[in-house]
Amino acid sequence: MLTAPVYKNISSIATTTLITKGQGFGSVDKITISNHDNSDQVIIKLYLYDGTNTYVITETTIPPLVTLVLED
Repeated sequence: MLTAPVYKNISSIATTTLITKGQGFGSVDKITISNHDNSDQVIIKLYLYDGTNTYVITETTIPPLVTLVLED
Protein backbone atom coordinates (compact mmCIF):
# COMPACT_ATOMS: atom_id res chain seq x y z
CA MET A 1 0.00 0.00 0.00
CA LEU A 2 1.35 3.43 -1.00
CA THR A 3 1.49 5.97 1.82
CA ALA A 4 3.37 8.83 0.11
CA PRO A 5 1.46 11.88 -1.15
CA VAL A 6 0.39 11.98 -4.80
CA TYR A 7 0.85 15.28 -6.64
CA LYS A 8 -0.79 16.32 -9.91
CA ASN A 9 -0.21 19.64 -11.64
CA ILE A 10 -3.28 20.40 -13.77
CA SER A 11 -3.01 23.46 -15.96
CA SER A 12 -5.70 22.99 -18.57
CA ILE A 13 -9.44 22.51 -18.81
CA ALA A 14 -9.70 18.73 -18.93
CA THR A 15 -10.95 15.78 -16.96
CA THR A 16 -8.00 14.41 -15.00
CA THR A 17 -7.89 11.16 -13.03
CA LEU A 18 -6.16 11.83 -9.71
CA ILE A 19 -6.04 8.25 -8.42
CA THR A 20 -7.18 5.09 -10.18
CA LYS A 21 -9.01 2.46 -8.12
CA GLY A 22 -6.93 -0.64 -7.45
CA GLN A 23 -3.48 0.96 -7.75
CA GLY A 24 -2.57 0.16 -4.15
CA PHE A 25 -3.16 3.59 -2.64
CA GLY A 26 -5.34 2.33 0.20
CA SER A 27 -7.73 4.93 1.57
CA VAL A 28 -7.60 8.65 0.85
CA ASP A 29 -7.95 10.77 3.97
CA LYS A 30 -7.07 14.22 2.58
CA ILE A 31 -7.27 16.03 -0.76
CA THR A 32 -5.71 19.46 -1.22
CA ILE A 33 -6.52 21.50 -4.34
CA SER A 34 -4.71 24.82 -4.85
CA ASN A 35 -5.36 27.65 -7.27
CA HIS A 36 -1.93 29.19 -7.90
CA ASP A 37 -3.21 31.77 -10.40
CA ASN A 38 -2.77 35.38 -9.30
CA SER A 39 -6.01 36.69 -10.80
CA ASP A 40 -8.35 34.00 -12.15
CA GLN A 41 -10.73 31.81 -10.16
CA VAL A 42 -11.11 28.15 -11.10
CA ILE A 43 -14.15 25.90 -11.02
CA ILE A 44 -13.45 22.37 -9.84
CA LYS A 45 -15.65 19.31 -9.93
CA LEU A 46 -14.43 16.36 -7.88
CA TYR A 47 -16.03 12.95 -8.42
CA LEU A 48 -15.58 9.46 -7.04
CA TYR A 49 -16.08 6.60 -9.49
CA ASP A 50 -16.31 3.21 -7.76
CA GLY A 51 -16.22 1.15 -10.95
CA THR A 52 -20.00 1.24 -11.34
CA ASN A 53 -21.37 4.53 -10.02
CA THR A 54 -20.14 8.12 -10.07
CA TYR A 55 -20.60 10.23 -6.92
CA VAL A 56 -20.18 14.00 -6.72
CA ILE A 57 -17.81 14.91 -3.88
CA THR A 58 -17.80 18.66 -4.53
CA GLU A 59 -18.36 21.26 -7.23
CA THR A 60 -17.01 24.66 -6.20
CA THR A 61 -15.12 27.76 -7.25
CA ILE A 62 -11.66 28.38 -5.83
CA PRO A 63 -10.61 32.05 -5.82
CA PRO A 64 -7.09 33.10 -6.89
CA LEU A 65 -4.29 32.02 -4.52
CA VAL A 66 -6.64 29.94 -2.33
CA THR A 67 -6.39 26.27 -1.31
CA LEU A 68 -9.32 23.91 -0.75
CA VAL A 69 -8.67 21.11 1.76
CA LEU A 70 -10.99 18.11 1.99
CA GLU A 71 -10.33 15.85 4.98
CA ASP A 72 -11.87 12.62 6.18
